Amino acid sequence: NTSIFENSIVNGQEFFRCIQLKDYYLIFPDIKAFKNESEITNVDTYDDFINSNCEIALFCTDTTDVELYCKNKVILYNIINNCKNFGVDDIQVLSRENNERMEFRI
Repeated sequence: NTSIFENSIVNGQEFFRCIQLKDYYLIFPDIKAFKNESEITNVDTYDDFINSNCEIALFCTDTTDVELYCKNKVILYNIINNCKNFGVDDIQVLSRENNERMEFRI
């Protein structure tokens, strides 16, 4: 398990700095983003995500299967539009009704 981060919890500035250092090949990232100064808690299920201060959760398997959960609809639709601008058109919006993920981790 190799991480580009020195700690398992980093602030947004450190996250941005680390990901800009060079190009990376994502294999199994499990990233959860919380607003600054908010309480960071374990997010193990979809209900944990909904009831926590976690704003975004990103899971990727072998760079091909990407799941992004986002509470803010404006940010979510901006991400979707950016993906489409880069040629990603196989996008499915998940909700409680059609989400099959049982655990919120890889």
